[in-house]
Amino acid sequence: MLESIKTTTTSGTSHQDEGTDVNIKSKQEAKLVLHANTITKINSLLHKLNKCTGSTIPSSITTQNSGVKLEQHATGRSSTLKTDTFLEHTLPTTSNLTGREVKHAESKSSAFPVNDAIHSTMMLHSTEAPVFHGKHSESPRPFLLCVREYMKSAHLCDDLSLLNAVSQFLRESALEWYCQLRELHREPRTWREFTEMFLIQFDPTTRRARQEAEWYQCKQKEDETINEFLVRLYALWREYKPDETESNLAEHLLCRMRTDLLKSVKLSRNASLGEIMAEVQQIEDILYRRSRDQQLSRQLKQLSLQENEIYSKDKSAFEWCNCDNLSDMRCTRDTIFLI
Repeated sequence: MLESIKTTTTSGTSHQDEGTDVNIKSKQEAKLVLHANTITKINSLLHKLNKCTGSTIPSSITTQNSGVKLEQHATGRSSTLKTDTFLEHTLPTTSNLTGREVKHAESKSSAFPVNDAIHSTMMLHSTEAPVFHGKHSESPRPFLLCVREYMKSAHLCDDLSLLNAVSQFLRESALEWYCQLRELHREPRTWREFTEMFLIQFDPTTRRARQEAEWYQCKQKEDETINEFLVRLYALWREYKPDETESNLAEHLLCRMRTDLLKSVKLSRNASLGEIMAEVQQIEDILYRRSRDQQLSRQLKQLSLQENEIYSKDKSAFEWCNCDNLSDMRCTRDTIFLI
């Protein structure tokens, strides 16, 4: 009895193992067939790409015979499938690059051949790009500086890259002006030539005259801090005095700040801009505290005066009420006496 049970168990186990092997091998065969179909599709796409671009790109995926045989026990058939693949050339992917390499790959320019001509593609930085519309309210010089800084952040700070990419930052009338230059074959050949033509077009004499008037009228306001005034002064100084240095800006700051601040400054005329700002900020803090204390003392004094006025009014009202009560008492006493 025990021997028959063991025999039955052994035969059942062997049938289960055979069924498991058949399932595993059938799954492997399905995966290999799917892989072969994928390779065929990729090769067909590469062939179509070669026809579209007119260039010859070698087939990136080929197959070799590996002699792998899969036997199908269920049907008794055997099939041989070519499975081994290799790449004749590999393309760089983001997953194979480090973080620094990924940033560099995203920002640098790349070139690819189309009909035997090299075309470059520029991958600009993801931050907000400066734009210029050509309006009178816009400042052309700060725009040029912002374009240079933006291109520098994209690792494209050479003059040729600036000249090729500057049209991407122009809008409306400014872009129309640039397109007219290209149509008339008068486009600038260097970045320096472009800046000169750009400033002549969008920085006319009337605008410079208005800047000159704003520059000479630029003074620190009574309710303006030194930091706020420096921002406003620097914007005008960069437009009107582009050839001056930081030491000249420090001199302008001393001459144009408020009188109460200038009287308290104990620095020489040769002090740097940072030293002047640190000194004036401390003076502003002292003056602010002094003004706050004075305002608080005035409020306390005014409050005490109001309390005194209220007390005097209450006192006079109380005395008036007492006088009325005394007169009433006298009238009552006289009436009783007469009766």
